[in-house]
Amino acid sequence: MKTMDRLVYILMSLFILSIGSCINKNKHKQPDMLEDETVDTSTIHNNTKSPDSIMLDSNRSEFKRIGVASQNSELVDIAIACNLLQFGDKDEELFQNLSHQINWHNQCIPIFIQYFDSHHSDKSISDERKVTKVLNEIVKLYHKEEEEGGTAGEITSYNIKIHVLRYEIISLYKECISSTKDKKVQNLLKDEMQCWITFIETYTDYLDNIICITHFGGSICTPYLLSMKHSLFIDRIDDQKLVINILRNNHQPCKTVTTSISKELEAFNNELKKARDRNYDPDFIADAFQHSKDCSYMMSLYDSTYIEAKQNSKVVKRQISKWYAARQDIKTTLKNDSIQANAYENATINYIHELTQHVKSIAPVSADTE
Repeated sequence: MKTMDRLVYILMSLFILSIGSCINKNKHKQPDMLEDETVDTSTIHNNTKSPDSIMLDSNRSEFKRIGVASQNSELVDIAIACNLLQFGDKDEELFQNLSHQINWHNQCIPIFIQYFDSHHSDKSISDERKVTKVLNEIVKLYHKEEEEGGTAGEITSYNIKIHVLRYEIISLYKECISSTKDKKVQNLLKDEMQCWITFIETYTDYLDNIICITHFGGSICTPYLLSMKHSLFIDRIDDQKLVINILRNNHQPCKTVTTSISKELEAFNNELKKARDRNYDPDFIADAFQHSKDCSYMMSLYDSTYIEAKQNSKVVKRQISKWYAARQDIKTTLKNDSIQANAYENATINYIHELTQHVKSIAPVSADTE
């Protein structure tokens, strides 16, 4: 299928499935392929719903038309990927709940398995590997759109890849749970995951504010926001893989930040304020829009974004403290194995350090660089 035809099908599918929300942020430009490995989630979820149950009734016939009538596997990939988006985005508030994300994850699984069995001859591999292979196909297809489709293709690609990463994060969460038999630790891991979900949503909103202040009115904002969120999800995936190894007492060497948690938290909170204030320049915006009839409106919008950033930064500080407390509870529970506990604290230090780099990387834009 030609690139333009494929892009038309993508846009048509996105419209039909009512996908209106655009998720924010990310950093890597390569096609972040999932590892071709087995993730054992069989003891954690119990799928009783059919693949069709993930779809809204009004969209079933369209999904089947694209997936069944077409002999082109790329169109089927598009239908699956759009369905993944549609279900994930249908209620943003619900999706900030861990239980809802697990339900979404569980309902996606049979769709991916069904697609694999319909299009691949090797039926002997595990269901987990089938899912991974299908997700890799989707990421590969949409990375092609990112390279060939300009800004629109880049945005479409990021939206797909962010949901694929969200899926992998839930898979890793389930793997964390299955990596320990200690019920107390399992419950604490659940608390930590919910704290992370709540924190990361507000943190990305804050990064959204800063990017919009820094590149106010620029077309780069949406890809930049998507790139940032993508990067945050990659960091979480790296952190969870470390945690799984720690829980299994299979510690891997990791990059170590030679500092303490308190200092990393202080650095994070300082960067929140510094990024907000160093990027806020009302005079620059006034000069940029002085000849526009919408100047007063644009100034008001710019200032309201700054005010929202100040509010979000306060919430982010509270939420990262709550998330950190959940991590400390897990570390305390692991204290009988000092190596395990120390490794977990080190992973937490490193993760906070990475979180700081995101807000720190948003540099102010001067008139000379716009």
